[in-house]
Amino acid sequence: MSRRGPAEPPAIRIEAENEWAWCGERRLELTPRVFAVLRHLVEHAHRLVTKDDLLATVWRDTIVSDAALASSIRDLRRALRDSAGSPRYIATVHRRGFRFIGPIAPPAPSLSSHVAGLPAAGAAMPPSAIVSPGPVTLAGREAEIARLHAALDRATNGQRQLVFVTGEPGIGKTALVEAFLSRISGDRAIRIARGQCVEQYGAGEAYLPVLEALGRLGRASGDRVVHVLRQFAPTWLMQLPSLLMDEDLEAVQRRAQGATRDRMLRELLDAFDALSADELLVLVLEDLHWSDSSTIDLLAGLARRREAARLLVLGTYRSADVAATLHPLGSMKQELSIHGQCEEMPLEFLSVPAVREYLSVRFPRHRFPPELALVLQRNTGGNALFVVATVDDLIARGRMCEVDGTWELSMPVKDVAADAPETLAQMVERQVARLTMDEQAMLAVASVAGVEFSAAIAAADGIDPRDGERRCDALARRGQLLRAAGLAEWPDGTVAGRYAFIHALYRRALYARVPITRRIGLHLRTGARLERAYGPRAGEIAGELAIHFEHGRDLERAVQYRGRAAENALRQHAYREAADHARRALDLLGSWSRSSGSRPSGRLPEAPERVHQELTLMVALGTALTAMKGYSAPE
Repeated sequence: MSRRGPAEPPAIRIEAENEWAWCGERRLELTPRVFAVLRHLVEHAHRLVTKDDLLATVWRDTIVSDAALASSIRDLRRALRDSAGSPRYIATVHRRGFRFIGPIAPPAPSLSSHVAGLPAAGAAMPPSAIVSPGPVTLAGREAEIARLHAALDRATNGQRQLVFVTGEPGIGKTALVEAFLSRISGDRAIRIARGQCVEQYGAGEAYLPVLEALGRLGRASGDRVVHVLRQFAPTWLMQLPSLLMDEDLEAVQRRAQGATRDRMLRELLDAFDALSADELLVLVLEDLHWSDSSTIDLLAGLARRREAARLLVLGTYRSADVAATLHPLGSMKQELSIHGQCEEMPLEFLSVPAVREYLSVRFPRHRFPPELALVLQRNTGGNALFVVATVDDLIARGRMCEVDGTWELSMPVKDVAADAPETLAQMVERQVARLTMDEQAMLAVASVAGVEFSAAIAAADGIDPRDGERRCDALARRGQLLRAAGLAEWPDGTVAGRYAFIHALYRRALYARVPITRRIGLHLRTGARLERAYGPRAGEIAGELAIHFEHGRDLERAVQYRGRAAENALRQHAYREAADHARRALDLLGSWSRSSGSRPSGRLPEAPERVHQELTLMVALGTALTAMKGYSAPE
């Protein structure tokens, strides 16, 4: 008996007028958003549709992460009874987007006077009639939004702009940037690249937020960014191996040989000029108070360049933290300000009218007492994050409730202050107490992993990654402590949702709740899971692994990855970071040698091995110090 090949799957038919989709004779039950994703893929059948294109077309004026798209693709595949591993309809193009590969049936005749048909290849159909939420509304910040738009206008005319949004923790720096981006994200002539600095507790990864922004831009924009970096900045493309095939990476490495620190900076400045030649580029770098020194030098170079560029750089930082730690960002910003090469936008705490506006925007129909805004402002000091958290808490405890479509306060307004926590940390504690034990366990792992994390890290605490992702997704959907932040893919092929704490203060409060012995174990297992996930590429995250193993008391691997982080920094000509990593590795090696019976985990090297390790670290330190200070430096 002859063996037959697999039967062709049922054809997909789109009824645009009714917003229905059919799979053979079965009508698919799709939400409007998922229908729009399917329709766009079908309209561009057998062609690559990038994630960026789908987000811009389907979500238009709404800022969302890759996680929203990933969720829609999962729902669509479920409805089609399709498989990501053996696709019949939707094929994943690795790191790029998707391609519709299934059969398509012609549409049924319409009863209206206009008969709509699927276009031929290359034609375009009008976008789906989906009502998207309007731009993010931000209470009390319209003047700041107007200043950002003015900076955008100047950048559009070729005047490069560097704008710092500054203020205390929780005052609304990120919220302001998000609101601004929501208003410009629908403009196809604007490219947005975002990078996030992270709290490193020591020497950080050189250029971390810039590399993250370039990586995201490269994955979203396809070959254009890779082409520009290959032509103008090969030393930077070498730092982004995920954008290249292995054979291309070898060619780029050959071109990057002999690079110097000055060459690296010059290359990226040229690349940014090239990227902003045809379209406006908005580069957003958040939490610069945690940035490395090399990133600060790069920002200074971008601001000082005289050539015209359609470039707007937005940076956020906590002004008090920069002053307290004598961070180089402070002196750099001051020098640039003197020469009119940057603009600072310090945010003030919310006023009573601003809090009242926030209540009106969030609750269009309410009967709150007029004094409520005053009570909230006084109790929170006008800290935007604290105001939102207090209102969330009142709702969760039934103190604010909706009656016949109108929101009311179910307690005397004078009791609101007495009933609310005095600090944001106490507010977080109250929120966490209302969570399930499973959700609390997941948040403990997440707080150890960092401000942003892959849900797959749940395995570090013995949690099934799928369960961990469901818990994170539930919290993000409720807007409780977490938000969706795209899709995370590790080199070992593990793919899971990426999530981020709504604010770093939440992560810090949750981290403090984890008992010290459990925290040590979680750091150790998190480092081990990441090490396995990255395998031969573990050196790419050497700084992150060093921190986990150091806090996990595995000093053998902590020394190893501090050394590799120093090597990475030397290759990037980031000499300050290289010196910091090498010094920390030598300190760890010394403390490891001095420890006795209660020694932390990790085998103490034999004398020859230890001497070799110490010499290697001293050579790295000497190379960095020589580059920074010259051969005559006393070190």
